[in-house]
Amino acid sequence: MQIDFITFLQTMMQSQGFALRMFSSPFSNLEEIDFGLRHQLFVNFDYTKYFMPLFQECKEQSICLFSDDFDTHFALFQFPNAEKDAPAPCYVVIGPYTTTPMTSVRFFEITQTLSIPQTLHRDLLEYYNSLSLMPENSMDNLLNSIAMMIFEGTKNYKQVTLDRQMHLIPDELEFNLSSESELAMSIVEQRYHMEDHLLYAVQCGDTNKALDLYNQFLSFKLLPRSPDILRNAKNLMFVLNTLLRKAVQKSYVHPYHIDDLSAQLAIKIEAMTTLSQSHSLAREMIRKYCNLVQNYSLKNYSPLIQKVLNHVDFHYAEVMSLKVLASLFSVSPSYLSGLFKKETGSTLTDYINQKRIEHSLILLNTTSLPIQSIAEQVGFSDVNYFTRTFKKFKEMSPREYRMKIQQL
Repeated sequence: MQIDFITFLQTMMQSQGFALRMFSSPFSNLEEIDFGLRHQLFVNFDYTKYFMPLFQECKEQSICLFSDDFDTHFALFQFPNAEKDAPAPCYVVIGPYTTTPMTSVRFFEITQTLSIPQTLHRDLLEYYNSLSLMPENSMDNLLNSIAMMIFEGTKNYKQVTLDRQMHLIPDELEFNLSSESELAMSIVEQRYHMEDHLLYAVQCGDTNKALDLYNQFLSFKLLPRSPDILRNAKNLMFVLNTLLRKAVQKSYVHPYHIDDLSAQLAIKIEAMTTLSQSHSLAREMIRKYCNLVQNYSLKNYSPLIQKVLNHVDFHYAEVMSLKVLASLFSVSPSYLSGLFKKETGSTLTDYINQKRIEHSLILLNTTSLPIQSIAEQVGFSDVNYFTRTFKKFKEMSPREYRMKIQQL
């Protein structure tokens, strides 16, 4: 039960872009509490010496808040044990996170105050870029929600702000100037890894997974390429549009569909007037590219059937039959018929008619054209055959369908 709850809590926090980790005796993983920042910055940093006193101060039925001299924040609490004779307590740490944006001025102040050498600035900057931003009042609401689940109500716990700020630059500590920027490399690797998972989810047309990964990806903040904040956001959105476009192409979606959507989204990106619009537009982009994969992916078909399907999709209104298509692609009608049925589960004639009916639905919904004109525009020379085919797929006549739409 506890394991299931912790898993749920980790998933919930991850969706908000927060790191949540558990620590228990012998606390061998304490270095994870700050993603290894202090290990990277200092020689032989003792995590136990500086963090254990904070753990010991945090009593049962309490959520303890503390900050450090890097201006990052943490929430800490003991996870309730179901058994009275349970071993040493298990601690849960949420964070690190920031409560205000890390500006270049604030970054300069911190590095100067702590005398951080220039060679270590990249590590510290990447560290800040990987943290979630959560204003204090929003964090209070989040912690109250957690308390409702863990302590069975907000009245059964207290929120404690630990008196002292963690000062982690004592005289005896030396800066680690000899090693490569392992922390910065690790954070960049994590970001690229998350990006790959996101693009693969889009390539598979998995909308829910892709949106979830995008929410997690937001915890990584990219270094600005332009001093103009809105311009920088637009540039990043153009990059995302390109990455999504290439991911979808791997699923054998025809470039025409991809290019059409990409162009529409590029116009929307350039039309953005506020920074907040970028996140909603990014989610729209992910949904629409996933829809392309769901509706137009041909990755499971042989090259011949891919060509046939694309030809039908773009030339549905032309004279088309098994014999015409077999001649066009230089194969026998019997071979094309058998292969098409094997790979799609449908006859070629049914597929052609299905595509024509799909396009007729658009015309019935958006125009007042006569039924006969619609039939001709989607490739049916005989309106009676069009009506019979329409009934086969929609279980009603075109006229009945239009009347039903008009009544909505």
